[in-house]
Amino acid sequence: MDWEADWLHGLIFQQVERAWVGVQGEGGGTRGTPPGRFYIQRHARCTADLLTCAGPADMLWAYDGAALVPLPAGRAFVLNREESGMFWGDGLISFHITPDRTHVVWNAHMGRRYARGYALRVLGEGPRATLERDGALGLWVV
Repeated sequence: MDWEADWLHGLIFQQVERAWVGVQGEGGGTRGTPPGRFYIQRHARCTADLLTCAGPADMLWAYDGAALVPLPAGRAFVLNREESGMFWGDGLISFHITPDRTHVVWNAHMGRRYARGYALRVLGEGPRATLERDGALGLWVV
């Protein structure tokens, strides 16, 4: 399925935008400068507990707060891990869509001391669908 026409990818990229706004709002002072770019990876697998993406990424995008740019398949990238407070220069978001499309595994790494992972439950389908954190499946935070 083409990611650009897929409603679930659309919801995931809305989540990316919310993460961007949240991280940008947390920057400043001793917290440091938030990432200037996110790299986003879609993974074909995840761990059995639905908390961590696994295996190689099969799609890659870059996001700078304004534009979501798909990157060529197999393109290597170097994450800018220069630290500014609790942030890196680049953030990394990894996600996995379960085969039954009922959950999205979400991992966000914004710095050595700023990372989290959890499962998002998919409620509904199509334009009325939403994502919500599935509290029954746990959460990890750094």
